[in-house]
Amino acid sequence: MVSTVHRLATAWFAGMLFLAPPVGAQDSAGDPKAPDAAKPAGPPPAIVGVDKVRMVDVDQTVPVIGRFVTRNTGIVAARVSGPVEDVHVEVGDRVLAGDLLVELDDTRFALAITRLEALMAIDVAAVRSAEADIAIKQVQYDRQERLRNSAAYSGARLEDSAAELARAKTELAQKNAFVVRAEADLAIARADLADSKIRAPYSGTVIVRQAQPGAYLSAGAATVTLLDDTALEIEADVPSGRIRGLTPGRQLSASIGTETIGIVVRSVIPDENPATRTRAVRFSLSAAAPAGLAQNQAVTVAVPVSDLRDALSVHKDAVIQGPAGAIVYLVSDGKAARQPVDLGTSIGSRLEVLSGLADGDLVVIRGNERLRPGQPVSY
Repeated sequence: MVSTVHRLATAWFAGMLFLAPPVGAQDSAGDPKAPDAAKPAGPPPAIVGVDKVRMVDVDQTVPVIGRFVTRNTGIVAARVSGPVEDVHVEVGDRVLAGDLLVELDDTRFALAITRLEALMAIDVAAVRSAEADIAIKQVQYDRQERLRNSAAYSGARLEDSAAELARAKTELAQKNAFVVRAEADLAIARADLADSKIRAPYSGTVIVRQAQPGAYLSAGAATVTLLDDTALEIEADVPSGRIRGLTPGRQLSASIGTETIGIVVRSVIPDENPATRTRAVRFSLSAAAPAGLAQNQAVTVAVPVSDLRDALSVHKDAVIQGPAGAIVYLVSDGKAARQPVDLGTSIGSRLEVLSGLADGDLVVIRGNERLRPGQPVSY
């Protein structure tokens, strides 16, 4: 019995020793002057993305549907009349300036040149004959002039010689004029021969072929229709209320599907459509046109609503809409601070700031949904 009690007491004492805290532990936990290292550490800073509030150009625009047009398109007409001998192009063919399009039968033009060359040779021979006649008349006149102080002198003969010489010189002038006329006629005939070969006045694509072999064409008749798709620009019918900001030389943008291109105002046509109250505006491309464009293809032009101005702006991702309005989180001294803001118009991926922020302020644009005021942040 005694030994059993002794064993129980021994076991109880050992258990108490095991559960007892180390010496000084209770004092340290309850002591308000214990070191800070013993306190639990706070949460780590939130990882965020940031962006600066900055001034930007406000160029608010509205979309206006326009179309591509070419500066060079139209019918290539025959300059002379004649039967078509051959057509060298088909619809869809691309040609360069000077390429042969259509040939007319040039037999008549070649014969006309031969005839006019012969006539000019006759006129040239007549000039030579007149020059020889003048030489004879000049000799006769000089002989009479030398006899002026001799007994054989006759005043009537001297006058007759002078008249004959003057008449010969007049005939030479007339025959020289005939030669000039013959040269002009010959030049016209040669031009007609050259025009019987109808060539492309500019580079482009054949979109209509009017001429057919064997057909007779009069001067001015259509042979083919060309369209120069390398000289494209944009035409848009802009409401008259938006014309004010479209000064020649102003740079804008336009979109073709998902592609954006730079354009420049070239001219505002001073002719208003009374039904739609719009005016046609021409825009030139500020860079090479993308491949594959076509005349009358639709394009969206960003037409400015007002004159260009500067505005303070904040990234759209920084703004959180709440019951009390829009707020952003400012980053200051490594901590996030809630800041109410008044916003204006949209400027691309940014918003105009009317009040609440200053130029250069750092705001959170990623991770701001989970932030709390005063929370440490890292970026």
